[in-house]
This record gives sequence, structure tokens and C-alpha cells, in this order.
Amino acid sequence: MGAARYSGEFKRDAVALVESSGRSVPSVARELGVNPESLRQWGARSQAEAAVPGGTVSASGFYRWINAAATRVARRVADEDLGV
Repeated sequence: MGAARYSGEFKRDAVALVESSGRSVPSVARELGVNPESLRQWGARSQAEAAVPGGTVSASGFYRWINAAATRVARRVADEDLGV
């Protein structure tokens, strides 16, 4: 089976859905039918391109995006546990 190809627009929309919904990457990936690791990479690339002049993709952008997503999910779980 070959690798699926997704348009730039689809990738941007998928990343925006993760960022705006507060849902986990795996949850959004399942809904869209994409590999969670692909979605993580798209998010990292998006963050890096936004943060670095010229759009150079860096590994640190990937880790910032993952950490931010994990923090959002942890907060949401904590809020649910507290009944907030």
C-alpha cells in the first residue's frame, strides 16, 4: 500500500481542527482517517513555518506543537475530573 497524498489545504485544516477543538491528535486523526503521526508532523511543520522566517521546518517546532497539544488535553481531562 502506498502513502496517501493530502493537499496542503487538507493538512492545514486538519491541524487547525486539533488546535481549535482542544481534542487529541489521535482523536482528530481517527475522525479524518489519517495516521496520527502524519497529523503530528503536519502540525510541527505548520508551527515551525509560522515561527521561523522563511518557513524553515525545525525539530523544535515539532516538539513545541506536541507539548502544547498535550497540555491542552491534560487541562481538559483535569477540568472534566474536577467537574468544571
